[in-house]
Amino acid sequence: MAKVDWDSIRHALELARANGYAEVTIADGEMEFEATLEPAAKAKKSLTAQPETQAAPAPETRDVTSTLVGFYQAGKKPLELGQSIAKGDIVAAVQALGITTEVESGVSGEVVEILVQPGDPVMFGQAIARVKP
Repeated sequence: MAKVDWDSIRHALELARANGYAEVTIADGEMEFEATLEPAAKAKKSLTAQPETQAAPAPETRDVTSTLVGFYQAGKKPLELGQSIAKGDIVAAVQALGITTEVESGVSGEVVEILVQPGDPVMFGQAIARVKP
């Protein structure tokens, strides 16, 4: 039987506690040492656990934003759900002080959400629609 190196085990346990691990397994040849630390310092982690598989994140969306403060107006071709737009397309207009300024899309993709209605006040940088690239 192999000799137990208690100093190494103590050191491993201190490191595990300091880094928030709840379980420790140390193996050296025939000797194996397992410990459960209570309470776990931070999030429960396991030194011997396999990496967790994460579900793929939902597709990212990007915002089409207002280029100035004013009142939202639909563009010549109003935004519709499911509509494909390209970067640089005129997708809306904002009226301020009687002047109408066109809003270009900064992203390409499919419109998945329209966040404003004609006549709604908008702020500079406010999202007016969400697009799935």
